[in-house]
Amino acid sequence: GGLTADELRAALPRLLRRLTKEQFARAMRRALAPRPKPPLPAAQLLVALHELDDAVERGAVPQRALNDALHNALIARDLFGHAVLREALDRLSQPGLGGGGGGGEHMPSLLMRTAILALKAYPRQLAPAVCDVVMRRLVERRCWEHPKVWEGFIMAAKMTASPNPPNCFATLLQLPPDRIQQVLRHEPPLKEP
Repeated sequence: GGLTADELRAALPRLLRRLTKEQFARAMRRALAPRPKPPLPAAQLLVALHELDDAVERGAVPQRALNDALHNALIARDLFGHAVLREALDRLSQPGLGGGGGGGEHMPSLLMRTAILALKAYPRQLAPAVCDVVMRRLVERRCWEHPKVWEGFIMAAKMTASPNPPNCFATLLQLPPDRIQQVLRHEPPLKEP
């Protein structure tokens, strides 16, 4: 019994449309329960939820339902601890994730929302990964061309700005000069250290 990983991925849009957030949270717990092992490990389930961006854009999945599902995952610390979140953020920040055919490279629009919530939950454990891996990759992928991701990038820069490592300053210096100025105009306290 139970669903395979592919069946679970395929069922996510339908589950998000039909279940309440509480029902979806219970379904997610059942899906991640070992039996001998879950069809999708927790980090892969989190990535699969982020890959539903295109389903939201097509109207196949309500944005609110996806936001609620991600929120429920992030508060389920027994299932989605800092190591799981680090793995998911690592995968989500890599090039080539998701659909988004056509023009520029696709980036999950909720990536930085998840990174910010993860940083709030596990600041010491995740700040190095967010600063040194996720944000650096986003600079390489020209995150400023994706308004939702860029706004989250700036928020994460502010959250991780401190005179002591880990901080985001080395990553910010990789931005083009006009983008550095934009960040500093948006978040003047980043000028101080």
